[in-house]
Amino acid sequence: MGAFLYSIVMIYTILSIPFGATALFLLCASQIQNKCLREMTEEEKEEFGILEDDVKILDSNKAGVYLGTMSVCWYLGYPIIKLHNLLTK
Repeated sequence: MGAFLYSIVMIYTILSIPFGATALFLLCASQIQNKCLREMTEEEKEEFGILEDDVKILDSNKAGVYLGTMSVCWYLGYPIIKLHNLLTK
């Protein structure tokens, strides 16, 4: 009975990895969107010749940990991430 229970637990653990990775991926994406994007200054707009007002810059110092986590979670949760993209479009 103990080996059977252990195998059931292992199967559910293995099946839960893509869902956990997808949740972590989406959490990191929302953190980047909320905390790591900033508005361009007027000097930067003039320097790059950008006329639009809604352009944002990614602060790579803040976003580095989140981007690293997302790159690892991408491979673990790829099927669920793609399914989520299809369902939310």
